[in-house]
Amino acid sequence: MSVERKELLLARGLGKSFSERGGLAHTVAQRLWRLGKPPERVYVFEKADFTLLPGECVALVGGNGSGKSTFLRCLAGLVEPTDGEVLRIGKFAALLSHGFGAYEDLPVSDNLLLAQQLIGSTLKQAEANLEKVAAMAELTGRLYSPTSHLSEGMRAKIALCALAHSDFQVALLDENLNYVDKDFRDLFFDLTRKWIAEGRSLVITSHDGQVLHKFATRFLCLRSGRLEEMN
Repeated sequence: MSVERKELLLARGLGKSFSERGGLAHTVAQRLWRLGKPPERVYVFEKADFTLLPGECVALVGGNGSGKSTFLRCLAGLVEPTDGEVLRIGKFAALLSHGFGAYEDLPVSDNLLLAQQLIGSTLKQAEANLEKVAAMAELTGRLYSPTSHLSEGMRAKIALCALAHSDFQVALLDENLNYVDKDFRDLFFDLTRKWIAEGRSLVITSHDGQVLHKFATRFLCLRSGRLEEMN
């Protein structure tokens, strides 16, 4: 696959399917018959082409079960696509699960360090930025508290604040902004505009289109297994 140097991410003919036996079997004979058949392939999405350029914030929308999370995981290289290929250029940061970097059995300080390292920082860099990340997440006074004592929103801030202090070129975020309060969201929107101006890029999923309209530069929709550009 050839690509111009300015592109940070390029996916061509991307598809992901899973095998299913198809339907419920109510009798022993039906179950044995279905076990002898090859499993059916059910596509989450297919024939998806996607290009990400510097300075873009792409909002990926779609209903529950439309494949948004699976698509992001394929882009990040965490899930192997069934079809097609992905070319990644530059440093990637992927926040693709709620509670990323917020393990309940660790103190807050350890999670702040861990989240930074999971995104790509070295331990030395993470330690140097610990106070800044804690201050942004409003957790300075709770560094040695159990993470299990934090609210859902406070846990979500751990990963987002770690991202804010990393040197990523492409960030993939899956519903992460859904759990934080409005003030923090506004702060993150301001950061996103700054990153876009610097030539960094993001792909973000959310069910809240009004929120994404505040900072996204273009919209894509996953519908019936197809990736579509939205006006």
